[in-house]
This record gives sequence, C-alpha cells and structure tokens, in this order.
Amino acid sequence: MVAANLANLIAQNGSRVLLIDGDLRKSSLTAELAPGVENGLDSVLYGGAELSASVLRSSNPRLDFLPATTTLARRDSHEILGSRAMQALLTEAGEDYDYVIVDLPPILPVIDARAMAAYLDGFILVVEWGVTCREVVADALRSAPAIHDRLLGVVLNKVHLPRLPGYGDRESTYYRTRIAA
Repeated sequence: MVAANLANLIAQNGSRVLLIDGDLRKSSLTAELAPGVENGLDSVLYGGAELSASVLRSSNPRLDFLPATTTLARRDSHEILGSRAMQALLTEAGEDYDYVIVDLPPILPVIDARAMAAYLDGFILVVEWGVTCREVVADALRSAPAIHDRLLGVVLNKVHLPRLPGYGDRESTYYRTRIAA
C-alpha cells in the first residue's frame, strides 16, 4: 500500500501516474485494488493487449493501475520482470505518464527487483518497524548494488509512534518535537 499511497499523492499534485503491481508472486496490491480482474500485466507483456486498454482508471483521473494478473509460472517472475517486453512496457508508459511506480516484492528473498534494476530510475526501500533489522537492510543493499546506487530513500513503515522517542539520543528529541508539532 505504500506504493499505492505514493502514486495517489503524486497524482493529487497534478502528475500523470501509472502504478504497476510488479509482485507476481504475491499480488496483494491487485487483490486490494482490483480483486477478480482478468486483464493486466501479462495481457500487455505477452497477450498483445494495449497498455491503454489494460490499465484500470482510478477515481483520480491522473492515476491508472496495471494489475498483476498473470497466468505465467510464478517461479519465472524475475524473467518476466527483467524481460525486453517489460522494458518496452516501461518505455511506452514513460511516454504517457509523468511517473511510473512499480510495486515489487522484497529484495532479499527473491531476485525480482534486481532483475528490473536496469529499467528503473530509482528505488524506495520499505522497511518494517520492529521487524527488519539494520543488518538485514545493509546486507540487502550490499547484495544489490544496482538498487543501492539508485536508492532514493527509505520508508519506515508501521512505526509505533509512542515507542519512537525511546530510540536514539539526540534523534529522539528531534522526532518528539516534529511529531508533536
């Protein structure tokens, strides 16, 4: 949902945005935004469907969504995302949209994000508060230099705000004043 919220925020500020569910293994974004949809990413990549005919329009006229409906083998998702067809889709989307946001699976357990790294201008890493330790994040970025080199930032997700002031020393004072403001 972080990708969906970011896409919506950018669209609300006047830019044309395409949100793509690129998590072919666990398409939770598609399940949430377009349950039961029949056409999507696989239709565009391998079914001959036009991108414009396969996207779903949102209530915001500047935001479209391409769901991850795929009949292709889940184990081949890195090949699908790293394919020339995907590169062509992103190039086409870049002509019609100001921003193309691709929701991808975690970078450590699967290689899907690394397979797409050459096709994307930047990455935003989502880290879950209290679950993902710093060493895991550092290892993930070390193991994926193409992602590390294009890292735009990190989102700390599911933060437990009452516990935030207990972390760090000087930083906790800064966060306390910013949260209370």
